[in-house]
Amino acid sequence: MPRRSAASFFSALVEINKPGKALEKASKHNLNNLMQEQSPSILAVVFRLVGGECARSELEVLADPLRRYVVNLPMLFKNISREAMKEESGVLTRQALEATTLEQRLRFIAQLDVLRGGRKSNEVVKDFWVACRENDKVTAAEDFNEEVHVVAGAAVGRLADLEGKPVATGQPGSTAESAARDLFEAAGVSPRPVAASGPEALARLRSGEIAAFVTVSGRPAAELAGIGPMENLRLIPVPFAPRLQAEYYPASLVASDYPGLIPEGERVDTLAAGTVLVAPAGPEGGERQRRAAALVESFFRNLPDLARSGHPKWREVNLGALLPDWPRFEPARRWLAAHPAPAQAPAVSSLRLDEVPR
Repeated sequence: MPRRSAASFFSALVEINKPGKALEKASKHNLNNLMQEQSPSILAVVFRLVGGECARSELEVLADPLRRYVVNLPMLFKNISREAMKEESGVLTRQALEATTLEQRLRFIAQLDVLRGGRKSNEVVKDFWVACRENDKVTAAEDFNEEVHVVAGAAVGRLADLEGKPVATGQPGSTAESAARDLFEAAGVSPRPVAASGPEALARLRSGEIAAFVTVSGRPAAELAGIGPMENLRLIPVPFAPRLQAEYYPASLVASDYPGLIPEGERVDTLAAGTVLVAPAGPEGGERQRRAAALVESFFRNLPDLARSGHPKWREVNLGALLPDWPRFEPARRWLAAHPAPAQAPAVSSLRLDEVPR
């Protein structure tokens, strides 16, 4: 069963056990026995996935059964979860156990319990997922930022206008899907997500099948280059809401980027997400490490040519920038030490100096 379907099934199963649910006495008794027997297995599956084995885009749906357990079966959840966090339970992967301490894992359970199923539970689950994966990769270089583009018809002027309307949010697991979920949640808007991206999403918007689509790409985005001013399409502003500021940067799009979408002299505020070149962690000498080192050396060596003749975003790459708490990939560190370059300021935002509000 796909992970999302399994998570939805687990949530529905736990919800049936909600206190006060009208069930016949025999049915209630049988259901209670079922949950006592199956909950260790259900929670083991969920904890293993949120402990680093799932994709980031799957975290919200996997957090839902945990939230429902805390609300509907709090004592059962607490007792099973505490045991599941121990190494001898075999629930978490070796990587997750090595990346976290038992104290951290028990704190994760305690935080879920305190939040009582509140929306902040999602953030706690995400933090746990990050902690369990932190030894998985190392950074080779901080690359450019990619901007969030929300393209809609002329009748749409703000995100709120997309409430209940079909919006293409990219393919499942994509950066666009993750960004769309974040920005609509922050805005308190609930569109109907459609799995479409690129030319397909643009074609659906032109035909009126969808009201808008979300794409994440370095400006100017190639997929938007062919849009003309007579098509009555536009880019929608994305507010830099407080809950987005931990993971995104403020950014702006201007008419010179998209003359067919933005009137001359105007700008559209949006978000940008940073991109990072990462490599597998582990001892040098293995085949994966060798191939990663060859890729890093080739990329570093050819970056000046890319910056001169490639996409404008290549000029934003700062090879010397370091990410907090991320170790440097050793072949990248050696290459940079052997090829010193003039100091660069880290590109912390895709705002241009002449675009900053005064």
